[in-house]
Amino acid sequence: MAHLRDRRRGAEGLAVGSSLDALTDLYGLLAREGRAVFGEHRVTLARLAAQIAAPRLAARELSPGGMLQLDALCARVVAKLADAGKLGRFARVAGRPGLPRAIARTLRETRTAGLDSKTLAAVAPDLAVLHEEYEAELARHGLADRALVFRVATERALGGDTPFAGLPLLIYDVAIAPGIEADFVAALAARSDNVLATVPAGDARTLSVLATALGASVEHAPEVRDGSSLERLQMYLFEEKPLPRAELGPDVLVLSAPGESR
Repeated sequence: MAHLRDRRRGAEGLAVGSSLDALTDLYGLLAREGRAVFGEHRVTLARLAAQIAAPRLAARELSPGGMLQLDALCARVVAKLADAGKLGRFARVAGRPGLPRAIARTLRETRTAGLDSKTLAAVAPDLAVLHEEYEAELARHGLADRALVFRVATERALGGDTPFAGLPLLIYDVAIAPGIEADFVAALAARSDNVLATVPAGDARTLSVLATALGASVEHAPEVRDGSSLERLQMYLFEEKPLPRAELGPDVLVLSAPGESR
């Protein structure tokens, strides 16, 4: 909270959260202290990337593709390569209805990790062929998937050609994957002289990714030993190590409702 309290009134800032609701709750704490905060840009990581990339995507006559569109695109890729006899080891399941969606999910993961066709060719040549055809179909139909949006946004952020360049940056409990997301965060941080990132206890991957991307040291929040049950739950919710036992207080209710999801 000190990161926000110390900001002078009238100054702009950029806050990236896992959801807008999470950021609303955070700024609500300031409102309860009688502080009004204007000029804060509150946004999720994916939305921020889309906003920053939009002008350059438009200049290249590209539009972001939704998941349904990209799944359909992968179905086209699979059918085209199957007809050409280029599916390789995937040819045996080419007729299965789940293959295009599985390929779409795999390509999303590999592209999010920043892997290109050349890298894939060294370890999974059949997947590399699919990746090349997928990129060709994206270009043919004027579509940009999530990975391309992040790459374009990163290029623009590195150049400082964004409305957010130079603003104080807060990254509030956002899970960051290595690859394109980490690169984007590093590009944002490189253009800010005031950066704070918080990570929930137990999210070791994001902690490692952010420490590398930001080139920053990690400060651990003091453990809550004598707090309320709710405070301990907030502190240790994602923790995997053994925790000290404590009495369950009235501020946390454990409810079991079998069949509720039905």
